[in-house]
Amino acid sequence: MARFYGFDYNVSGEGEGEKEEKEEGQRSISFLPLQQQQQQHPPNDFQPATRNNWLTSPFSHNHLRITRIIRSCRLLGLEAEACAFHNAVAKAAAHPQFARSRMYWQRAAERPLYLAPEDDEVDDEGARGRGFLRRFEEERERERQRRQDILESE
Repeated sequence: MARFYGFDYNVSGEGEGEKEEKEEGQRSISFLPLQQQQQQHPPNDFQPATRNNWLTSPFSHNHLRITRIIRSCRLLGLEAEACAFHNAVAKAAAHPQFARSRMYWQRAAERPLYLAPEDDEVDDEGARGRGFLRRFEEERERERQRRQDILESE
């Protein structure tokens, strides 16, 4: 997925040398633009033609896919990956013509999952949205709090 959009997925903190510097289980995730030499492919490879295609149109189907990727990562519990991917694509699409796409990507990265990125109106109580996603997030928050309580009690 990352290479399709011209990025290289990098996880640090999992190698032996880096574990000494970081607490156990802590890692850093980033999506870095592929270097020019890494972008060389045989002429019949579809990637060079599509890799930067998503940056040629202010709002394309690839922008919708990016929104879904960010949201799906969050739903699967990959918050760090979702945040890193959001930051990478937002930086790559910094031109003002991509403002609308960046708005949807930010919503997908930051909003509660039960609120769709395309929803413009949200009431104060968050009554809109899918009930199962609301329950999912409530349960996930209870689990985070339970883990935090355990850590604090040790």
